[in-house]
Amino acid sequence: MPRTFAPSKKDTTQPAIEAAFKRASWSVCDVHAVGLNCPDLFISKHSITIAVECKSNGLKPSPIQAAWAREWRGRYLTGNDPTLLLLQAEAVLELYDDRE
Repeated sequence: MPRTFAPSKKDTTQPAIEAAFKRASWSVCDVHAVGLNCPDLFISKHSITIAVECKSNGLKPSPIQAAWAREWRGRYLTGNDPTLLLLQAEAVLELYDDRE
């Protein structure tokens, strides 16, 4: 994966996105300060882990962030709407959940 240093700053939507996942009983690991184009969060529930790139309203992932996502071999979401991201994560959980 590309290892380009980029100063890391928390997107304005990240606190609301984190709160939405925590309210829905997801584990949330904030890694936005790691930099190197690592996503902002890793969330997990029922052994399903998803990388999440939080974006401030109107922004899209940078080319380097998009390259990171293409090379990531796991589940990955990006967006700025906490409700939409939570719905997408819950859909992933339904697809891969093996609790039944």
